[in-house]
Amino acid sequence: MMFSWFKGVKSLGSFKWKRGESSLTASLLRDVPPEVELSEYGRAPSPSPGSESPTGLLNGESVNVEPIADLDLFFERLYSYYCDKGLWCIVIKWIVELLSLSFTICFSGFFLLYVDWNGLRNAKCGMDAFQSGTKPCDLATEALHQHPLSPLTLSKAIIVGYLFIFSIYWIFCFLRFFAQLRDTLGVRHFYHNSLHVTDNEIKTMPWASILEKVVQLQRSQQLCVVKDLSAH
Repeated sequence: MMFSWFKGVKSLGSFKWKRGESSLTASLLRDVPPEVELSEYGRAPSPSPGSESPTGLLNGESVNVEPIADLDLFFERLYSYYCDKGLWCIVIKWIVELLSLSFTICFSGFFLLYVDWNGLRNAKCGMDAFQSGTKPCDLATEALHQHPLSPLTLSKAIIVGYLFIFSIYWIFCFLRFFAQLRDTLGVRHFYHNSLHVTDNEIKTMPWASILEKVVQLQRSQQLCVVKDLSAH
């Protein structure tokens, strides 16, 4: 009898505790603020790879110039463009280098394969033919090989390999010209639109003035978001 009464009291207390827990849970659920719609907030632009996310990009704000991932490479191109004094000077220099290399390859191939040095040494033309009383020779026939690769000897094979390697190098330089032209146009765009320096001004402007403009641009547009840039 006493055991049954104790069991009833325990069940009643458990019922009251669960009822209190349910009412407490309901009260807490009523106190939870409504969900915030993310669509009400403007999305911040995602940072570029390899750089820190700049501050102040909430509420639709954005920087005018993208942060530079590789500052060393950027300043190397900036200084090279300054030393070469503008786009047209760079393009003309590359064209002259390609023409010089192609002339070297053709000149080497002609004198190493087509010229018959023994025939040129023994040919009697001009005064030698007049003094000996023989008919003047045809220099193109006497001193040039009609078939330069026949017969193909070891020395000629080495010369052909040499010309082939330098021809591959010329093709590589030709393709590199177009690959570097894109980066050069990007640096020129930075000089003209960000620093407001034309190619004619680069020819007479000291490098210290260029650095001063870069530092001023860093203060307003943050080329580097990790730290401020200085002239050093």
